[in-house]
Amino acid sequence: MTWNKKKDEAHKPVDDAAEPSDQHKGSTQAAGKGHPTPKRKDAQAQNLHPLVPADRKASAKAAKARIRAKEDAQYEAMKNGDINNMPKSERLPWRVYIRDYVDARFNIGEFFIPIALVIMIGSMVLSYVIRNAWASIIPMILLYAYLAAVIIDVAVMWHKLKKKLIDKFGKKELCAFGMGFAALVSFILFFIKTSNPYVFLVFTFFSGLGQTFLVLEVWALVMDVIDYHEIRTHRREEGTAYAVVSFARKLGQTLAGVGLNALLAVIHYDSTASANNTALPEDVLNKLYDISTLVPAITLTLLTILLGFGYNLSKKKLAVLQPQLKEIRENEE
Repeated sequence: MTWNKKKDEAHKPVDDAAEPSDQHKGSTQAAGKGHPTPKRKDAQAQNLHPLVPADRKASAKAAKARIRAKEDAQYEAMKNGDINNMPKSERLPWRVYIRDYVDARFNIGEFFIPIALVIMIGSMVLSYVIRNAWASIIPMILLYAYLAAVIIDVAVMWHKLKKKLIDKFGKKELCAFGMGFAALVSFILFFIKTSNPYVFLVFTFFSGLGQTFLVLEVWALVMDVIDYHEIRTHRREEGTAYAVVSFARKLGQTLAGVGLNALLAVIHYDSTASANNTALPEDVLNKLYDISTLVPAITLTLLTILLGFGYNLSKKKLAVLQPQLKEIRENEE
């Protein structure tokens, strides 16, 4: 006898084979297909799905119900902040960050509808009771004052948000995204061929909004290039860099003016038409619309490609270069 019972049990003789139970025997005997193997054409016929359903109305109704259920689920996800069930376009990191930042702050524009409704009702009541022109003018002044406050609040928010976005995602990445967004808006404006001036202005506004990143951060990008040049050559040449940038800007402005005049000449634009109170031909107006939308779209696309693939000072690379620049300056001291 040993102290290890498991070892003793392991040395016990084992029966040749444990007989299965009666229930297992019965199930084993009854096992089988129970039906003949179907022919190939019958098996293939079972897997066929018609391209056109038998009941088209019922199929279309079911498809609409599925789409509506998906949209409802996405709407509820947007309300509750469930990122996993939101549309793919709303799951992008920068969209999530902007949405959280806007939702976390107090915005004057949140009360636009109730305040505008109160002002309109007050204007109608005052006009009926007082019957004076000022009864309508004063509420309109209040409404425009509120709109001005909303615009100022949005501008302040955008200024702070832009800095936070740059700190989180990087200058190069944000400028490239802004140029890409502006190019996309310009392409959409080119393809929709709108004749509504307000729609045109709204699209132009959003295109300009995307361009603000590069317009405001261009000198910060230049400073990064100067720092990178100092790391590679141990020489800081700010004057040369600013001179090159200034020359490039002047050259670009010159080429833009010459190119625009050349395009206007190609489409036979008459600059004296407005002075002579004559309308431009329809084909000239259409070509003018194409120039004002397609040329910016192509230019912004080229800038997006240049920033994305030609300018390699990303946020990660700058984080690596900063200690090197600090070490170089400490050694010089």
